[in-house]
Amino acid sequence: MAVENPVLKAKGATWWVTDETQKGGCPAHTKASLGEFFYTVISEGVQIGEIWCFNPKFHRSMTLVTIYATPEQKQTIEEKSAFRFRPPPKVHLNSTSDQSAGRRALAEPEGEG
Repeated sequence: MAVENPVLKAKGATWWVTDETQKGGCPAHTKASLGEFFYTVISEGVQIGEIWCFNPKFHRSMTLVTIYATPEQKQTIEEKSAFRFRPPPKVHLNSTSDQSAGRRALAEPEGEG
């Protein structure tokens, strides 16, 4: 991820990623769609993070974009356009959740100790 803008950070900004599960939620690989997306996002003063086009060889390919924005900026963008955002996925290493505890219990043979 990019370095976070300190002004946005002080206002409570967080990272968001375009939501590919919603119809029109993320821009397509076209001049019109990308132009509309970036015009809308930049006009709100948010920080753009990473841009990833699923397959740039194909016209209208899905393009995922991360932005650093306050909840108010995100809401304004979603009201002005069809683009939608969701929190980015988080990776949990060495999780202590019930699910991982269950796997540990299955891996340990009973009666040894």
